[in-house]
Amino acid sequence: MPDTAAVPVTVAGAQKSHYFGTDDKYVCFTLARAGTPAQPALSVTVGLRCDDNLRTQVRFLADPALPFRIVNETCERCPIADCESRAAAPTEVVRQAEREAFEAAVTALVHGEH
Repeated sequence: MPDTAAVPVTVAGAQKSHYFGTDDKYVCFTLARAGTPAQPALSVTVGLRCDDNLRTQVRFLADPALPFRIVNETCERCPIADCESRAAAPTEVVRQAEREAFEAAVTALVHGEH
């Protein structure tokens, strides 16, 4: 009997994704395999832009059972404060806010504002 502890688990999923702050919507299909001591974890996602043509070709897009998520490109660049899927700190969002605050402070100093 094979050792099932070394067999990687593969899962498949689909969801509708709406990119935060845009009108971009995609239906995404993902295959993911958990890692093992001998094999790394792997995943691949294919996204199809939801437009009128896709809606006529893929009839299940309107199915309420298809999960829907508001997403962004990366966690580091995502300003969604209450994201349930956040895997990393929003470092780029914080860096940009700090930069904007610094520039505002310099502008205030240059114009004699307190």
